Amino acid sequence: MTEERTAETNGSRSFEERVFARFDGMDERFERIELRIEKLEMKQYDTKPIWEQALAAIAETNRVMAAGFDALRAETATTNARMDAGFDALRAEIKVSDDALRAEIATTNARMDAGFDKIRTDFDFAWRSIERKIDVLNHNILDLQAEQRYVDSRLEKLESPPKPS
Repeated sequence: MTEERTAETNGSRSFEERVFARFDGMDERFERIELRIEKLEMKQYDTKPIWEQALAAIAETNRVMAAGFDALRAETATTNARMDAGFDALRAEIKVSDDALRAEIATTNARMDAGFDKIRTDFDFAWRSIERKIDVLNHNILDLQAEQRYVDSRLEKLESPPKPS
């Protein structure tokens, strides 16, 4: 068995032929790799105009955006000026309305104070009247209780059994 394997390995080509065949295979692979590298390098050179175009487009976009921002700033400044003028007018109107409202509130407060004073006077009079009526009522109740005691005591004397004599 050992002899047959050796014969298979050494039988067809010599060692040098096999080594040279390997070198030839490696040369072919290196050539393919070099071709691929050349193609990639060519693509790199081909993309340079694309990058230049992209950079030009970016620069144009930046210019357009800067112009738009300048226009926006100007429009914002105009809007701010209009809003400031409107707020100033509104503040003046509120001031006038505020003064009128304060005067109306002062008038209402004076009327309410006068009304409360009248109510206070009427209340005092009503309480005094109620106090007098309660005093009269208490006096009448006391008189009635006294009379009731007198009547009770007389009735008790009349109803009591006669004492043996």
